[in-house]
Amino acid sequence: MKQKECDYIQGYLFSKPVPADMYEKLLRVGYIKPVKQDVKPAHEKRKFYRFDFPFPVLGQMTITEVNNRRVDVGATEILVKDISLGGVKVQSSLKLPVNADFKFKFKFIVMDEQFNLKGTLRWKDKAKGDTYHYGIASDLCQVDEKRLASIINKMSALRNRNQEIPGTEFVDDDSLLIS
Repeated sequence: MKQKECDYIQGYLFSKPVPADMYEKLLRVGYIKPVKQDVKPAHEKRKFYRFDFPFPVLGQMTITEVNNRRVDVGATEILVKDISLGGVKVQSSLKLPVNADFKFKFKFIVMDEQFNLKGTLRWKDKAKGDTYHYGIASDLCQVDEKRLASIINKMSALRNRNQEIPGTEFVDDDSLLIS
């Protein structure tokens, strides 16, 4: 490398870091044959299939309880990014604590069916601008679980046939929440 006046090189361009004997082989042959590795995760974290919407769905979020006390603070607009029987991913301009003492209600319409999901925040991530993504663990009764499973199956079939999902208030972008 010094003979070629190369002071720096970029890692991972030709290979991941390797032991000296493999590096010598790389210099002789020009490549290292990758060793097949099992990329299957140790265990699947998600219990349910997750449907990613083609565009966010407009909805509302309400804080219903704090420390086991009912509260009435009104509702704020949110964007629903994906959905499963176990929960939803939403985007909001509110900066909320991930705290089991807060209970929420999420209201949105998908395929002309209104859903009122109750749940708690499980995780939070920074999104665009001053907005955040939140992972919500929902608490569904058996009737709502069957109804949501049917809707998710119908939406998946429509997406597989490259058809639009009717009766759903999609938002073209998330600028609605960016302040």
